[in-house]
Amino acid sequence: MIRIGCVSYLNTTPLVWGLERAADLQLIYAVPAHLLAMLESGACDVALLPIIDYQRAGDLVIVPGSCIGAYGHVHTVRLFSKIPIGQIRRLYADVESHTSVGLCRVILKHAYGIEPEFVQDTAAVDAQLLIGDKVVVNAPVGYEHQLDLAEAWKSWTGLPFVFATWMAREGAKLSDLPQRLEIAMREGLVNVDAIVAREAAARSWPPDIAKDYLLRLLKLQLDLRPDSPQRQAIELFHRLVHQAGVTGQCRPLKVYRP
Repeated sequence: MIRIGCVSYLNTTPLVWGLERAADLQLIYAVPAHLLAMLESGACDVALLPIIDYQRAGDLVIVPGSCIGAYGHVHTVRLFSKIPIGQIRRLYADVESHTSVGLCRVILKHAYGIEPEFVQDTAAVDAQLLIGDKVVVNAPVGYEHQLDLAEAWKSWTGLPFVFATWMAREGAKLSDLPQRLEIAMREGLVNVDAIVAREAAARSWPPDIAKDYLLRLLKLQLDLRPDSPQRQAIELFHRLVHQAGVTGQCRPLKVYRP
């Protein structure tokens, strides 16, 4: 039995299409920020981790097959601000994703020239960073200025952004799981109408927005070739968050090999 740690957001449903019916696989759901600890403790064998978490451990490898990515506007990773973005002094950061917090720090520093205080309380803040389904179904009111972080990254770097990839500990024995993950993703994209019919209403997503999000905004295929834009983006992001002191190391990417 291979245990797969994943998140319960709408964006993950195409990645695990049909896997819940596999007798030799177990899907375990948690918020993104909890999955690294689960992988390190042995509670799961592979996990869909925020890409920044690759640098938070010393023995992870990226498992090819699929990812959560975007090339420009992604909608579900968004900064909401009461004042112009360049004037933000204090912001609440959604703790569910380490990557989005790191990305926000990088964008605000390099594109806006500010380094605001990140806090875990919404009281007396200028802005809120939110991710996931809540951005669509429960966005905060009274925040006139908004910034889509994936779109801001593309405008600044010209590159796509990869929010999360499958990862495992070095030396893990995953059999043919990488191939099965890629097949699941491809079948999930073919079956987006079925996913929307099953998931959108239950999550309070308007069906048309859910379908556009899954088919157009998200980039779920992962290209880790040395010269690929996705790999360049991951490596650049890792360098920037390391330079900002967010991570204590900047390891080169290692890809899982059976």
